[in-house]
Amino acid sequence: MSGIYLILDDLTGKQYIGSAYGKEGIWGRWIEYVKTNGHGNNIELKKLIENDNEYFHNFRFTILRTLDKSLSDKQVIEYENLYKEKFGTRKHGYTKN
Repeated sequence: MSGIYLILDDLTGKQYIGSAYGKEGIWGRWIEYVKTNGHGNNIELKKLIENDNEYFHNFRFTILRTLDKSLSDKQVIEYENLYKEKFGTRKHGYTKN
């Protein structure tokens, strides 16, 4: 399933909001976080992991909204941007796009 998710940094309280779509959806996206030791190739999260290889233990993953797989990638990203605005993660979190 596609969807919008949040990563909460329990140490700082900062948040990151992302979206997952395509064939593997949320499950596939979260597998990428596991494979990359917690950063999922996000620039800001990657900096944290590079400074402390165990920092990923501070991350808590939450699904904010599930979305139908029939939605286009563009539609999912529109929902993602809506949540980024609602939570203020560009200004106060790890979201830079």
